[in-house]
Amino acid sequence: MAIKSVLLKPIGDAIGDAIAHTAHLNQLKSANPDLVIGVIVTERNRDIFAYSGLVDKLLEDKPSTYITQCNKWDLYLDFQPTYTTKSVILEKLLSPKYIVIFNKKDKKHYNIETVKNYNFACPQNDTTHISDYLNNTILSSYLDTQKAEYVLENQESIRFDVLWGGDKPRILLAPQGSTRQIPAKELAELLNQLAPDLLERAIFVLTNTVDSNIYFEELISYCSDKIKIKLSPKTSIQEYIQLASSADLIIGVDGGSIHIATALQKKVLAFYARNMQNFFRWQPRGNSHIPYKAILSNTESNSNNHTCDFPMDKAAEWVNGLFQNMENNIP
Repeated sequence: MAIKSVLLKPIGDAIGDAIAHTAHLNQLKSANPDLVIGVIVTERNRDIFAYSGLVDKLLEDKPSTYITQCNKWDLYLDFQPTYTTKSVILEKLLSPKYIVIFNKKDKKHYNIETVKNYNFACPQNDTTHISDYLNNTILSSYLDTQKAEYVLENQESIRFDVLWGGDKPRILLAPQGSTRQIPAKELAELLNQLAPDLLERAIFVLTNTVDSNIYFEELISYCSDKIKIKLSPKTSIQEYIQLASSADLIIGVDGGSIHIATALQKKVLAFYARNMQNFFRWQPRGNSHIPYKAILSNTESNSNNHTCDFPMDKAAEWVNGLFQNMENNIP
């Protein structure tokens, strides 16, 4: 089949979802630079796709879009996890030449047996990384598996230089996600174990999200007086990308901030619940040459929100080694 245009419907509109999909877009664009790529977006994820540099058309997720885009797309990649009455109707209005679906959870009236609107069903294993989904489809023979990595254009600017305060090691702390966080006491345990010479030179900035003022006060109450921590101002998505672009290391919990950092090819220390299905599917996928460390909680859990009880001694050892190598110019 001759494919000149591809429209992607994301698995969800979270920031992390959007970053993960840039791996698919990168594979497609690398295989055919002339391919026209479109993504159905919401206000929440629009900027991520815009700053990927991979999308030709950003289409608002509303019924009129599906009507105006009728018969205009060769291939529709439907990553939505379930069928709904609305999605079935909208895809009928869209009428692409071919539809590829992935994991669709069975519902009482809607499943892949009762809804036959697709051309290719490509269910994925529970442990398959989200970035690898296209490698298990009819498209796989045309794609480079090495291109399945997160992509985001670096937005570094001088606007956050005042916040960082000069030429010092810059460590961005992102311990709070939309549904999970690293306990402030545990994060302080990590920071307090960092090498004295690093603490003397480094500046830490805490990202500003919901209830970050409370988290900030709790964090500094547990930290040594030698640790210099600032609270970031509130940021838009674009501003947050600029802030992350200006950091040397991002330390954070499983979520959008970690995925953004990985896409920007930043050094990352990430904390995940010991839920292996979630970890295998959602651990960051970046450049293999960029230092990255994942720390899992000590206790297993069926919830990916169980982000506590971490071995912070191992985390501190990695950070100390990282900056020691940076000083010695060891990659």
